[in-house]
Amino acid sequence: MSDFGTAWQITWSTLQQRRGSLLTYAAIAAAFHFITAVALPSVGGMESVETAIKSYSPAIQQLLKISPTLTEYSLADHFAFTWLHPFFIGLCAAFVVGRSAEALAGEVESGSVYLTLSRPVPRWALVLGRYGEVGVGLGLILLTSWLGLAIGIEVAGLPALPLGGYARLVGSAWCLFMALGGVGLVASSVVSRSGVAAAAGTIWALSSYVLDVIPAVGASPLAWLNPWHHYFPPAIVAGDTVSGIGLWVPLCWMTLGLLVSIGLFGKRDLI
Repeated sequence: MSDFGTAWQITWSTLQQRRGSLLTYAAIAAAFHFITAVALPSVGGMESVETAIKSYSPAIQQLLKISPTLTEYSLADHFAFTWLHPFFIGLCAAFVVGRSAEALAGEVESGSVYLTLSRPVPRWALVLGRYGEVGVGLGLILLTSWLGLAIGIEVAGLPALPLGGYARLVGSAWCLFMALGGVGLVASSVVSRSGVAAAAGTIWALSSYVLDVIPAVGASPLAWLNPWHHYFPPAIVAGDTVSGIGLWVPLCWMTLGLLVSIGLFGKRDLI
C-alpha cells in the first residue's frame, strides 16, 4: 500500500473511532438550520426579523457583519446569515479546533502515537491522515446543515430560495473553517497537550474574526490575508460564482498549516 493509502486508512479509522461525536455535531448543525427555518413564521416572519435587525446598535451590526456591507435584508439574506450566526460558527470552530488539537497533541498526550509510529507509517502520512479526518468530518457537518435548511424551508412552506447558492456556501464555509483548523494543527504538532493546542487554535479563530470586524483593520490591505474577510454568506448565496480569492486565501492558510505541521512534527523528538 502507498503512503497516501496509509494516510487514508488513518483518516477512515479515525472517523470510525470518533463517529459518535461527529454525528452529534452533524445532528446539532442540521437541527439548528431546520429550526431557524420552521420557526420563522411563528416569530412574525421577516417583518419581525427586520424590526429586530434595525433595533441593533451600529456596533452590534458591525460585529455581526450586517452593516455597512448589507443595505437590504431579504429572506435569502436571513438564511444566509444563519451561516454566520454565533452558534453555528462557534459549533464549526469548536469541531475543527478540537479535532485539530487532538490530531497530534492528543495522540502524544495519550501515548497512542508511539504505537502508531511503531509500524511502518511515515510521520507525514499520520499528519495528513489526521487532518483528513477533520476535513471529511467538517464536510459532513456542513452538508447536513444544508440539508436541514432545505428541509426546514420546505416544511415551513416558505418561498423557494436559491439552494444552489447555499450549496456554494457549503464550499466556502469548508475552506474557512479548514483554514482555522490548519493553524490549530500547527500548534498540535509542537505541543504535547491537546488543551494547549486547542487554546492556541481558539485564540486564532477568535482574534482573526474580531480583527476583520474592526473598521480600521478590515479596510486595510492586510485584511485580504484574513480568511474571515472573504466569508460573507449573503454575497456568496446571491453570486453566480464564488470569488476566486475568497477560496484561495483560506485554501492557502489550510495548505500552509498542513505543510508546516508536517515539517515540524517530522522533526520533533517524541522521546
